[in-house]
Amino acid sequence: MLVYIQKNPTTTEGVLNRIQKILDGLAADIKTDIGEKHRCGFWAADEESLRLICGSSGFPQEYTSSRELPINDSIAGRCFRKSQIINVADETTDGDWSESDSSNTYKSLICIPIKDWGVVTIDAKREMNDNTLQIAQLYCSIISGFLGELYEFMQAEDSRAIFEQSLISEDEVAVNVES
Repeated sequence: MLVYIQKNPTTTEGVLNRIQKILDGLAADIKTDIGEKHRCGFWAADEESLRLICGSSGFPQEYTSSRELPINDSIAGRCFRKSQIINVADETTDGDWSESDSSNTYKSLICIPIKDWGVVTIDAKREMNDNTLQIAQLYCSIISGFLGELYEFMQAEDSRAIFEQSLISEDEVAVNVES
């Protein structure tokens, strides 16, 4: 998915804009107390890392497309590898946490895998409850649906390119036969 996003920015722009709006909405909708702050991000997977593709306002602007987490040495990476939701009340006590994973202003973490595409993370300053997790799962199912549509489009585009290439090859053969 990450490779496709990088190679086809125009095609994926609409989907990423939708995901961005969903993450912004999620960050706003999971607040249970006035002034509570969460940040939500979608991390797309490649073979060795997860890269932040979209993030709510809690993420610094420069993190988008430059911030990476290792798949084998991060909580989000473990979520992706095992395809399991992870809800950590204090991320500093988790064996896969490292200081570079967080700005130290967030303590609690929920990670939700999005099929083979990546992970949605939710950072909070204090432990999140089951309602937060359920709301996040609903939002993530919508994100998964958008990415599924993008994947189907990618498949159709690849099939069309292969078909067009085969037509070109057949035309070249016909020209050579006529000569």
